Amino acid sequence: MDTNPKAKNLPINLIIASFRGSISQQQETDLQEWLSAEGNRKKYDALKRVWNHTVANADEFDSRKAYRTFRRRISNVWKNVAISASVAAVAALFLLLYGVGIRQSEPVLTQTYVCMTGKSFVVLPDGSNVVLHKGASISYDNSFSRTNRAVTLEGEAYFDVAKDPENTFTVCIDDVDVTVHGTSFNVLENNESVIVSLVEGSVDVTTEAGTRCVLEPGHAAVYDKGTGSLVDKRYDVDFASCWARDRLTFTQASLGEVCRYLSKWYDVEIVVPAALESSCSYTFTIREEPIDQILDIMSRLNPMKYLYTNDHRIIISEIL
Repeated sequence: MDTNPKAKNLPINLIIASFRGSISQQQETDLQEWLSAEGNRKKYDALKRVWNHTVANADEFDSRKAYRTFRRRISNVWKNVAISASVAAVAALFLLLYGVGIRQSEPVLTQTYVCMTGKSFVVLPDGSNVVLHKGASISYDNSFSRTNRAVTLEGEAYFDVAKDPENTFTVCIDDVDVTVHGTSFNVLENNESVIVSLVEGSVDVTTEAGTRCVLEPGHAAVYDKGTGSLVDKRYDVDFASCWARDRLTFTQASLGEVCRYLSKWYDVEIVVPAALESSCSYTFTIREEPIDQILDIMSRLNPMKYLYTNDHRIIISEIL
């Protein structure tokens, strides 16, 4: 049970004051104290992306109306998070945000899905399926249709796009656009890069500077945000997209291989000494079990020592 009150309570007024740029020095101190609790920074960042997207899609921004709308929705979000926090495998969360103070003749409706923890499943209006990883968000407005299929992504997501040879599907990520007709691929966006890993079909990856590459299955386009370079290379796309499956199966897999996939599946760093990577052999399937349960099972199959560090890593130190 979590006994830390600042990890439970969502300081709505502080968060919105921060987003509006009207936060006082004392409020800033209180907010930083809340952010220091485990998991709160990711909640704050996800909600900040939603707020920014709301403002960006308004022609005439009414801050007071945005404040009231966002405050009401953020309260509902926190209730949903509190409920879904008890679900070990999947926590799906969505926010419906409306463009405020915009043209009455043609109002813009923006829908944003945010995954706060685990992974979330989204079905788009054209029938395309998207799996969002923890901390990721996807947005589209009411112009989205079978003839205009464009979404904006932040974070990591797996796409299974509905096939439509006549109408392309576009994913906008930072300075990169991914254009497809119907295919399956994984997109990972972080502070340093954007990696588009193609599982099936064909995708066209284009940067804002005009650099372009067309991927084949088993390849990835790696965009470096610092240098602006775009590289097409062979890639382990099975590993890149494994987190989005409903199960993960190992057959006579080594300790190093198992921990590599578990790290991706559970979004946690598992450190295995090089001397132990090829040791042991594991055959099992995971679905929604927590990581500590899987490690316990592995330890029963092949006794080993492991520990959790303060920086949220798992270190396997010895095979007994």
